[in-house]
Amino acid sequence: MTCGLLSIGRPGGAWGRRIAILAAVLALGLVATGGLSAEDAPFPSPEEARAAEAATTLPLSSFYDVVDGTVPAAGGLLRIEEATDYQFLPDTPSAATGIRVYRLLYGSRDVDGGTVPASGVVLLPYGEAPASGWPVVVWAHGTSGVGRMAAPSLSPFLIYGFEGLLEWPLLGYAVVAPDYAGLGTNVPHQYVVAGAQANDLRYGFAAARRALPELGESWVAVGHSQGARAVIALATGEDATDEQGLLGGIAIAPGGDVEEMVVRIASSRYRGYLAFMAFGIRAVAPGFDYREFLSPDAARLMPAAETGGWLTTMATFADGVAPGAMLAPNWAESAGFRRYAALSMPIDGPARVPLLIMAGGADDTTPPAAVAATVERVRAKGGDVAFLVYPGLDHDPLVFGSFRDQFRWVEARFAAPR
Repeated sequence: MTCGLLSIGRPGGAWGRRIAILAAVLALGLVATGGLSAEDAPFPSPEEARAAEAATTLPLSSFYDVVDGTVPAAGGLLRIEEATDYQFLPDTPSAATGIRVYRLLYGSRDVDGGTVPASGVVLLPYGEAPASGWPVVVWAHGTSGVGRMAAPSLSPFLIYGFEGLLEWPLLGYAVVAPDYAGLGTNVPHQYVVAGAQANDLRYGFAAARRALPELGESWVAVGHSQGARAVIALATGEDATDEQGLLGGIAIAPGGDVEEMVVRIASSRYRGYLAFMAFGIRAVAPGFDYREFLSPDAARLMPAAETGGWLTTMATFADGVAPGAMLAPNWAESAGFRRYAALSMPIDGPARVPLLIMAGGADDTTPPAAVAATVERVRAKGGDVAFLVYPGLDHDPLVFGSFRDQFRWVEARFAAPR
């Protein structure tokens, strides 16, 4: 199995978290697997899935609460706190690894330019920062859900753990890891709307620098799946200038056309992704009725997606809606869906900073052909766009298998004259 967003069709978020949650389910004796591995095991019941998520999620504290009218301008800092409740190794507090962790709450912008609160974390390497400050990687995660409790900063290991995230502070890079607005904070999450998530990356970096002077002025964005789409939007956006310190971006398995994805996953066991998309449509199309996109049987289950995480959503829709029965008859004609599809990953200009796009040759979540089509869309606009395909690697293994190339590319970007 794999993970990620739009990556749709297979598990989302980081598959590492999927394994951890399912392991908790198995440890509690909630589901029998008949000897199957955790990746191949059936979903637990919706009730068991919710219990398993509750057992592997930190409390949503008042840190994430925002009073109306108190959201700062985009890039402004609302609050920051040092965090000691993460656990990057079994039975080991994060501080024991030498990595310092801070929770961050800041102002961002949604896809229409409205100011919204967003949360995330900052990871600082062990030791003293260089004179010019720590070089920074801004990490863009894959699908974790759409509700407040799906925030990666509410996972003890930040969902991805050592799947391409925690390696960076061990190698001397500070990491800014946004949750995305609406995950953690009390606003609708504009799921798979790349421009909105690109804003969360850009303004998360700005807020982190205001809060932590040991961060340097230069940064590179690295994203997987849903986050990879945000990196492409960031690199091709009008604000992607070297003057702002952005040196480039790596997009790992960004996928392609949204409408094709809908068709592909409608009959899969991961049809709960369509619930995430329905939530995203409503977030960008006020007045949208879920039944414009989803069947009545699917629409009635939407509270599971709104309040649960990835596993609860997948289990609920696999249990409650038959394969092929998720969609409304004329879903593609919905005005809300058409706006959503147009906003998902528009490429309106050239890559204004160097961009590296990666695909797994064995990835049937974001198939390499779909990623290649995205590469051609970006290249047609111009700019420095490299494309690497890794034969034999699936969606999440791609993050591991490509890491050596990610690291070398990031090192080269920081070393390049500017």
